[in-house]
Amino acid sequence: MQQEYNNFQAKGIDLIIIFPQKRSIVEKFAKKNQFNMTLLVDEDRSVIKSFDVFHLIGIDAFRIARPSVFFINAEGKVAFAYIGKNQKDRLSINELNMQIEKETGKN
Repeated sequence: MQQEYNNFQAKGIDLIIIFPQKRSIVEKFAKKNQFNMTLLVDEDRSVIKSFDVFHLIGIDAFRIARPSVFFINAEGKVAFAYIGKNQKDRLSINELNMQIEKETGKN
């Protein structure tokens, strides 16, 4: 993930990962995985609720966010959104790179 983040930064794209968990858990995870990117701690889940990706309860989830990607352009508008149907439904790096190229013209 860190290598992909570095590739995004080289294209002028910032990545923010939202963690709807306690700060202590996020800090431990970030340190263990050596994340050097922007992490937003959303303990009260207000951010994931505002993006309508909060998943209260299901077979594969309890009070977490659906896997999601939002591409917000320079004007602050959502230019692309992907919201997974379940916890295993995630946008691949290749699909994300294709969307970035489509939105920015950068490959």
